[in-house]
Amino acid sequence: MASGTILVVEDNHMNLEIATDLLREAGFTTLAAENAETALSHVRESKPDLILLDLNLPDKDGYETCDIIRSLPEYQGAPIVAFTAMAMAEEQERAARHGCSGIISKPIDVDEFANMVAGYLKEALPENVKPQPKPAPSAVQPAPVHSKAKEHFMSILAHDLRTPVFSEYAALQMLVSGRAGELNPQQMKLVCDIMEANRYQHRLLENLLHIYRVEEGRVHPSLQKLAVNGLVL
Repeated sequence: MASGTILVVEDNHMNLEIATDLLREAGFTTLAAENAETALSHVRESKPDLILLDLNLPDKDGYETCDIIRSLPEYQGAPIVAFTAMAMAEEQERAARHGCSGIISKPIDVDEFANMVAGYLKEALPENVKPQPKPAPSAVQPAPVHSKAKEHFMSILAHDLRTPVFSEYAALQMLVSGRAGELNPQQMKLVCDIMEANRYQHRLLENLLHIYRVEEGRVHPSLQKLAVNGLVL
């Protein structure tokens, strides 16, 4: 069984419940916060071993919250893991610049989530800590003024639409895994049908975001070798 105290900072109540349930099931002690103010109180009073930090919070964003936590002497090297549906390259680079140790993307894999958290805890042990190079400067150019409003809109759209879709998928995974009780065949088929519809919604959202990135010039071609044997008639 795992050990350690994990603070989960997540403004979506369903996501928060699923994450804390999975961590407790694995043996962790959990603390929960739905906003930055509560999270900072837990950090100062309870000294969690690892913080899972949503980057979109209602009072302070996760980047500012991470800066505040990193300013505390006891948390300058502690694991703070971004917990986000916005796992694009720009967000990963920005999270690293603000001191995040890594990212766990939503929707979470209910079978691997606790192992991923345990992995970050293991990396933070003194014997495993290695000097980290500074993140390379982002290759993404600042957006032109005329696209700022569109960028802001897409960021909100991506978070507010993706979060409930991801929450539903994680909850459905819990049902399929039997954690909430065994399903009969009819119930299992119904849940699997809903999961397929949920995956379709997810693909639509990802396509929407991909189109936006292409329009903004944020998708760059990557040359790869391709074996054409068998492709040419």
